[in-house]
Amino acid sequence: MLHSTPRTRLLRLLLTAAAGLAALPGNAIGAETPEAMPPYNILFLTVDAFRSDHMGCYGYARETSPRIDAFAKEEATLFRNSISHSAWTVPGVVSLLTGQYPATHGIDTRHKIMDEFFPAPLKKLSELGYTNFGYVATGDAFSNVGFNTPEEFVRPSLQMVLERYQNERFTIWYHLKTTHLPYAAKSEIRERFRRPDSPEMMQHHTNLVTGLSMIKAGATTWDPATKPTVEDLYDACVYEQDEFIGQVFEHMKHLGLWDNTIIILTSDHGEELLEHGLIGHASTTLQGTLFDEVLRIPLLIRIPGIPGGGIVESIVQPSDVIPTVFEALGLPPVPGVQGLSLLPAIAGSGPGPNRRYAFSETTPCGWQCPGNRDKTIRLKSVRSLEWKLVVRVEESTQRTTALYDLKNDPAEITDVAGANRDVVAEMLAALQAHEEANLEAAWQGIERTIAHRAQNMRLLDRGERSAEAATLCDELAMLRYVFRVQNPSVFDRRSNDWAAALGGLWSLVGNKPNYWVCEEL
Repeated sequence: MLHSTPRTRLLRLLLTAAAGLAALPGNAIGAETPEAMPPYNILFLTVDAFRSDHMGCYGYARETSPRIDAFAKEEATLFRNSISHSAWTVPGVVSLLTGQYPATHGIDTRHKIMDEFFPAPLKKLSELGYTNFGYVATGDAFSNVGFNTPEEFVRPSLQMVLERYQNERFTIWYHLKTTHLPYAAKSEIRERFRRPDSPEMMQHHTNLVTGLSMIKAGATTWDPATKPTVEDLYDACVYEQDEFIGQVFEHMKHLGLWDNTIIILTSDHGEELLEHGLIGHASTTLQGTLFDEVLRIPLLIRIPGIPGGGIVESIVQPSDVIPTVFEALGLPPVPGVQGLSLLPAIAGSGPGPNRRYAFSETTPCGWQCPGNRDKTIRLKSVRSLEWKLVVRVEESTQRTTALYDLKNDPAEITDVAGANRDVVAEMLAALQAHEEANLEAAWQGIERTIAHRAQNMRLLDRGERSAEAATLCDELAMLRYVFRVQNPSVFDRRSNDWAAALGGLWSLVGNKPNYWVCEEL
């Protein structure tokens, strides 16, 4: 059997683009029709900055989440070791909705959007008759993920959305933010969770926590003794969010949607509450970390007809949700999806995924990163049930590492890398393999983009082709830069692939556009 290289695959796509797009990966999902699928709607509920360890069903002693606890016990399967892909919203949620790691889908910094030709799983559901609605209060980062939300919806309530689509087959994603800074739950709920022995906080600090959506690291000096007071404020928000989710569930039952809707309740990331001197997460502190308080998130999945109360101990990640949903719908896997189906574990017919490591990454300042800082610095973590390795990458070559023994030091206080060099070496090797796999998957996305662009260029006159190529130069330049930062050794091996891609592109244009980004390539 002959094995094609990325370069030969790309050249083949460029040469055959005019013949049509049917042969491109990810353009078909099979012969299924809407009538052949189980009649399940899909509801994704993501709660911003939601920590699993502050919920009763995950072992928290305070009664912060009674309605979600009942949902977990009676209706859903709970995943105890669900690890976010990121320390801020956009990469984590895009991974949830696409089944890919951030390094593969590429939406890991602000102002990036998904390539319009990306074969998003939700687009496949749309082709099969689903109406896909998505709501988040910020940004265009979720463009081209597969939603077709009507323009008339401006800050809609979830109940209103459910009423609008109750007679259609739908996928709804709704992002909730009550547990995000500021921690400003209703006064009666805050009073309920204020413990008499919690230390008083300076009024200035109380104003910051209850009034601001971000508190930059170094903006003030926190008293570690006031951590219980911060937790009181956060727990009140958890309770208020739980109250709302309970109301949504009751409304679904009233509308007759409960028995035919798959429900995924999860988070984008967790939240620091002074465990390591900060309050918030990457986008609010501008000093991103990958400690467990930021990465451990709830994941509860309900599939109609499967009894609730199951608990899965295996390591899972948000990218596992899409393949789980597709299998539950009786659909084949979507090309390019990297997650693993959790359906056998939910149905009780098998264990959770045999995954040794979870992989996460973040920029230092998430949504708020200024200038070029977001392009040159990454924090990456490799986590097993016993160990976590955190790697800081700067300017592609500078790497510093820290290793934490999660069994004996769950608070991640002491770096034990020096005393466990064999563990560090093993986990670094796992990270290298993970990055190479992501790079290969991302390269296939570049092939797809260029092939589609080539298809379009053949329909344009010469001048228009040059303008289109200049636009593509911007896309390629960003991808090239990110690849070089994330994995320079792999990038060096792909230099010929870049040359082949550009050569095919310029042959369509006639000559290289007179544009400085193109010259830099």
